[in-house]
Amino acid sequence: MAKAAKSISADKLAALTRQAVRSVADAKGRFVGKGPIMGFVLQSDVSPTDQLGVASQITDAVTAQARQQGLAGLKPKPVVVVRPGQILAGFIAQELSVKIR
Repeated sequence: MAKAAKSISADKLAALTRQAVRSVADAKGRFVGKGPIMGFVLQSDVSPTDQLGVASQITDAVTAQARQQGLAGLKPKPVVVVRPGQILAGFIAQELSVKIR
């Protein structure tokens, strides 16, 4: 059974996020593993529904990857941030249910 995490290192969280992003096969873009928002910079031709779908797939995969590695309790919430020329799908790291160290 996975142990409930009280904290996670920033490097471990970035690695889990990278694995999650790789598992989102349909997404094309660039990985973002640092900063307040972690996830994937999408190409601009992705529909809003698909943007949230990618963010949900990433957060589900982060949770699953963490559990497989013996860490329970990570509960990222999907988020999409649209800025001029950039769409980021992923999660806000500071909103995780564990402390990032």
